[in-house]
Amino acid sequence: MTEIDPTTLAVLRAALQQVATEMDTTLVRSAFSPVISEMDDRASGLYDAADGATIAQGPESMPIFVAGMQYAVGHTIRLLRERGEPAGLRDGDVYIFNDPYAGGTHAPDVKLLAPYHADGELFCWLATSGHWLDVGGSMPGSVVADATECYAEGLRIPPVLLYRAGQERPDVAALIFANIRSPQNQAADLEAMLNALRVGRRRMDELLARYGAATVRAAIAQLRSRAAGRMREIIAGLPDGEYTFCDHLDDDGAGGGPMRLRLSLRVAGSRMTLDFTGSAPPARGPMNLGRDTTAAAAFIAIKHVFPDVPVNGGALEPFEFVIDEHSFLNATRPAPVGGYLDCASRVITVVLGALGACVPELVPADWFGTSAVMSLAATGRDGAHTAIPLPAAGGMGALPHDDGLVNAPPPHGTAKYPTVEAMERRFPVRFERIELTPDSAGDGEHRGGLGNTYELTSLDPSVTVGLIGDRVTFVPFGVHGGTSAHGLTAWLRRGGRAEPIENGKVRQARLLPGDGVTLCSPGGGGYGDPTRRHPAAVAADVRDGYISAARAEAVYHRRSPASGNEG
Repeated sequence: MTEIDPTTLAVLRAALQQVATEMDTTLVRSAFSPVISEMDDRASGLYDAADGATIAQGPESMPIFVAGMQYAVGHTIRLLRERGEPAGLRDGDVYIFNDPYAGGTHAPDVKLLAPYHADGELFCWLATSGHWLDVGGSMPGSVVADATECYAEGLRIPPVLLYRAGQERPDVAALIFANIRSPQNQAADLEAMLNALRVGRRRMDELLARYGAATVRAAIAQLRSRAAGRMREIIAGLPDGEYTFCDHLDDDGAGGGPMRLRLSLRVAGSRMTLDFTGSAPPARGPMNLGRDTTAAAAFIAIKHVFPDVPVNGGALEPFEFVIDEHSFLNATRPAPVGGYLDCASRVITVVLGALGACVPELVPADWFGTSAVMSLAATGRDGAHTAIPLPAAGGMGALPHDDGLVNAPPPHGTAKYPTVEAMERRFPVRFERIELTPDSAGDGEHRGGLGNTYELTSLDPSVTVGLIGDRVTFVPFGVHGGTSAHGLTAWLRRGGRAEPIENGKVRQARLLPGDGVTLCSPGGGGYGDPTRRHPAAVAADVRDGYISAARAEAVYHRRSPASGNEG
């Protein structure tokens, strides 16, 4: 391999990152769906020609896709080899797929992959992913809280050729759009994703024209080697040993009881093994996770603790994942996966929990731990049927040195809640409030972040709402003496009565005009003994409305024996 000097390597690393960033920006600015254009549920990047490992990925991409996209590309490469297709790949080819059991996440996350050639050889893959508003299935929006098989969750697409040498295969597109609601919306998002690939191809042409394919290829190999080396250095700096942690999902969404996650994290020299043996078997309901998404979620946890880990396929090389084939963390067809986000949150929790036993000074208290995705569907103001997933924000766990963030995304995502103005324009609903929930955070020397309250009212009999949430029973926990946060609560308001959503999950429920739904997301756990919190910080929390005066008095009003000061 040609050795690239440090300056040129830094320039090429930034240039490759810029290609991915421009792909991301193009997708966001040209997408029709607010889930992509406003909520940022998407990703774009460059991937290795041989095995699909990440070369560069847009910095604003969803974290769950950071590692997951490389598994998706890798699966496609292996499938094409089995078919004998790699020799026939051409520039302008585009594959489409969303298979959750082969590197995908759930059915609405649709991916496009395109080979990129240089000097007649396959140089890399360009890929982009976006959440489509609907991919069919039994419910609008393809988020089905009581699904017991994948067929209820929408069309499952294995990697299939959508474009051949730049020419669309209209039969494939017709087959897909014939099976989804509001196909014109998804056709617009498909075009936005294709635009992202076109921009990526142009920018790669410019980069290789300036530096040459051989130099850029050598830089890619060197960056991958450096990422692997940096990750090995970090692991080698951890104390060798075995660290275990357990947590639970509340239920499986189909009447099954709590679902256990058990992790044994083993550090040996410069390698780390994450062994999920002992976790619950596959769920009958939608609380399942593909093996690759389990690994991607585990890597997100590592990245939270060690933020300087490069977003590069090399960073995954020192890890071994042991996941029982008969586990809800290794879902296979026909297991439904609509609750994958909460499953991924719990994977992150147990990895952080195990790391907390290894390097307690670096690990925060528990995040709010549920996306609590509300699936809203209706006949829009333009007369067209439309649906949208609304992921809740909540409280981040308190840090060893600071309070947890309020209104934070879950640890696996950066998706934002859409603006009220945009939602009320598209849907016949009225948002009554979106606000922080007082007294929802865990207490501690450092306070957890607060949960949010969301409340909306239906203005039309076509409105329906569904919910897949968690952390109702097993609430976000505190660490080192910090207390747990409040869990998820939600209820329907129908006919003047409040109907609690007992387990955080409900199939699409009809909301007549005047009916509504209220959801309170969990806060984050507290860190450290609450009696050590500075009185000025407690006073500020009361003044800002984060905690009530009664709670401050009950939890934080202590006299320090050492100083005699009120605390």
